[in-house]
Amino acid sequence: MHAGDIHVASAALVLHILAQQEGAADKVFIVSNNLKHLAVKKMAAIGIDVISPGDFVDKLNAVAPARVETALLKTINDLTAPPYTQADMLSLLMTHGANKTAKFYSSRWHVEIY
Repeated sequence: MHAGDIHVASAALVLHILAQQEGAADKVFIVSNNLKHLAVKKMAAIGIDVISPGDFVDKLNAVAPARVETALLKTINDLTAPPYTQADMLSLLMTHGANKTAKFYSSRWHVEIY
């Protein structure tokens, strides 16, 4: 664990402990592009997943595609300066590693990924 990232792991650990105390089955994730400094295996051993943003979006889409689609379409509609198209959103998902999600909506929306 990199010293500059201890606060991130500490916050995740507090959330994990609170969820356990409440009896909640909530999963705690650390979502970061900085995976090499976040002790992925050690965090997993205590029940906290450290994953990239793209993998997180792919996991969300796998369990709640209707919610993800609603969020994506709302984002597309809300971004007006400059405007975003569905193709722009799919390209952005690919850029950030959410490849499965981008391919899923490319097929669903009949939009090519550029």
